[in-house]
Amino acid sequence: MDVAEKTVHRLEELIEAGRGIAQDDAGGLRRWLTSARNLMLNFVGTDTTHCQAFEKLYADWGDDYFEPDIDQTKEMVGILEATRDDIAAGFMFKRDLLISAANFGDILEQAEHLLSSDYKNAAAVLIGAVLEGTLRRLCERRELPYTAKDTMEPLNVKLAKDGAYESMTQKMITTWGDLRNKAAHGHFEKYTDAEVRQMLQWVSGFVEQHLR
Repeated sequence: MDVAEKTVHRLEELIEAGRGIAQDDAGGLRRWLTSARNLMLNFVGTDTTHCQAFEKLYADWGDDYFEPDIDQTKEMVGILEATRDDIAAGFMFKRDLLISAANFGDILEQAEHLLSSDYKNAAAVLIGAVLEGTLRRLCERRELPYTAKDTMEPLNVKLAKDGAYESMTQKMITTWGDLRNKAAHGHFEKYTDAEVRQMLQWVSGFVEQHLR
């Protein structure tokens, strides 16, 4: 079960629970609203109309939300239903991945400009950052746990072991990770402008393939 499926499943649970809240169950309403709002804010996203509509109702409710308002609860359940339907239909799937792909593209364009201006070292660092960021996104999509301390190679090993890509791709990522480390640690004489250009071309294709 992937992230989208899990989100739909959890939405269905919350929809069912919301429909069953009793008029006098203040504690049940508090628990339900906390769970529903957490899901909307952290998994659906504040940039969606679904979350914004939910937040407007929450704001209108104000500090009195401990007093059950069944009509308002029904409106919130309706928003959850619309969210579930849109995710299930694929209209919201990979939203974060697509945003990342667009941002990474902008960074890669900056790296290309740096290369054309003979700043290969700065370009190598930027390209490496995009590659590592892409690996983190792929781990999230495949629900592979990682920590903030995991660098490019541990992420690469996790993904290759999980079957995200073939061994040749894993070796190329190791190669580009090594080049990025040389740039980050000031070993500028250990790689060439041509190698950074190859890195840029390869990473651009990798992002396009895996995040689009």
